Amino acid sequence: MTHFVYVYASQGVLWEELYRSIQSVHKFFQGSKKIFVVGDKPNVRGVIHIKHDRTVNVPHPKAADSIAKLKMIVADDRINEEFVYMHDDMIILKPCKEADFRVVRANDLCVSPGLYFTKQSKQSSKWKSFFMRSMTVLKRNGYPMWNYETHTPRWFNKTRVTEVIEKYGMDKPTDKAQVLFASMYYNTYFKEPQQVLTKNLNIKAGVYEPHEKMWLEKNISGKLFLNYDNTGLNNHLKTFIRHLLKL
Repeated sequence: MTHFVYVYASQGVLWEELYRSIQSVHKFFQGSKKIFVVGDKPNVRGVIHIKHDRTVNVPHPKAADSIAKLKMIVADDRINEEFVYMHDDMIILKPCKEADFRVVRANDLCVSPGLYFTKQSKQSSKWKSFFMRSMTVLKRNGYPMWNYETHTPRWFNKTRVTEVIEKYGMDKPTDKAQVLFASMYYNTYFKEPQQVLTKNLNIKAGVYEPHEKMWLEKNISGKLFLNYDNTGLNNHLKTFIRHLLKL
């Protein structure tokens, strides 16, 4: 049985992200499954809720909260040793099996942390600093520097999750501990990814700007996963998702 584990922080009544993401698992995953939600109350039927109060009053609360949730996942005996790590802004787009989630995927290779970002890069300065610190730490430890911040479902192993958190001190709320978990995890255990998203364009659709219906149909249809942000989530995308998941 495959376990899907969502880490969830409610943002108020914005849209039905969590419900639609879970709906996509129910519609397209071919196999037996259980779905867990760690964090705020999900208000979605058919899931197992693991309550977690958000981490606050630390230098980087969002990053610290994600590590605290990972530690809760590891500690919960109801969750398998290996599981699919999910966020509510991820949608499965077509029929798939467990093997599709086991694939190790990266965006691309970071040859030099200081030269990785271009002037057109839209990430925040804080996130860029986390990324560059992550790559620098990996290089110092003799590991590869692939960018695994793909915003797609991830296959994690509990034992390795604990080892990575402890190895890099990621549960200590200090600036030096602020590295990106996925990149640290996969680069520590894998020499290279099985798929590179910049070369395999049929895996992920990313919608981070508002688009019209025709653009969405052309650029999303046929791919495996969808990820979006609040800027990309306009009425056209909401309609696309609802139509896709209609039973």
